Amino acid sequence: MKKTKILLGLLIAYALNGCSLFGETEPDLPPPTQIGANTIGFKVNGKNWVPKDEAKFVTRPKMGAGANWNQFIFSITAVQIDRDNKFQSTLDLDLYDFTSYKKYSQISMVYNNKWSANNKQPWQLTISKLDTVNQICAGTFSFVGVAADGSTVNITDGRFDFKYSKE
Repeated sequence: MKKTKILLGLLIAYALNGCSLFGETEPDLPPPTQIGANTIGFKVNGKNWVPKDEAKFVTRPKMGAGANWNQFIFSITAVQIDRDNKFQSTLDLDLYDFTSYKKYSQISMVYNNKWSANNKQPWQLTISKLDTVNQICAGTFSFVGVAADGSTVNITDGRFDFKYSKE
């Protein structure tokens, strides 16, 4: 009986510590907000992906001038780190010639520096909010990333909400 109580107590402590009997619990995706919450998340082949610590591992987006000073580039880099602070994966999201609300001439969405969005596979990017006064940009994205070796990865349910800085 005493061993059962100890075992039960250890199981409860383990569960309260945010762990699962079957490994770590999957992190929740951030809600799709439009307030400059500095969040990003998406699913990779159906599994949730979020940075470990968004304040530390997400490059604050910048709205900077391109070759033509009337054209802008909006860029986000998000990195996922494991519990031992080892690199796991990254997402790069860039909008080129971002001249006005919901308008851009080119995008680049790359997962793990290997799988890229291209015009032969489905992709979607929607800017749901662009507030140039408060410097907030929010939106959703998804794409089928294709690697040079022909392998693919499905990025779905992507959302981001950032305050950006001007260069």
